[in-house]
Amino acid sequence: MEKNLVICLLGLWISGVIFCKKPFEEKILRGDVYNPNFQEYTNQDIDEIFLILKSMFRMIQKKDLHNLERLIHPEKGIYIDLKAHKTKKEFLIELENQSGYLSMIYLNTKLLREHTKDNHQISLYDLIDSYSAIKADFFIITPEDCEVKFTILENPSESYRFNNPYFIKINNQWYLYRLF
Repeated sequence: MEKNLVICLLGLWISGVIFCKKPFEEKILRGDVYNPNFQEYTNQDIDEIFLILKSMFRMIQKKDLHNLERLIHPEKGIYIDLKAHKTKKEFLIELENQSGYLSMIYLNTKLLREHTKDNHQISLYDLIDSYSAIKADFFIITPEDCEVKFTILENPSESYRFNNPYFIKINNQWYLYRLF
């Protein structure tokens, strides 16, 4: 009887180790801070940006990006990629589109592949889900501007799939200015 109980518990432990994945927010690791122009910044600034990144990873894991709204400055808007700028209002409209750009890029590999006709494309949800450690390095541009670079530690060559998010500080509050 004891032997069966031990085997059963061992089986449950092994299946838990194999099938339980780390929450997305625990996959992001705080990396280095680069300050090539010797700009003033505080560790609190980096902490605040890192907390925003962790919350974004949580949103992606939940497949619910609606809380991004609070991260966008009402007047500055946001770049949804390197070139496409949206006002906050335009962004919120895009966010509601279940087959739109944000849903494809962030949450839906199948839709992304159908749209691009490229089977090598992968949503950020599936990208983050596939790895256990993503390092975030912080580049201080000015005391009010910070760019972040992600590196997938298990496979750095796949890191190109992330854009570098960009943050701006207005009235002592950090806002997301470019999505990753």
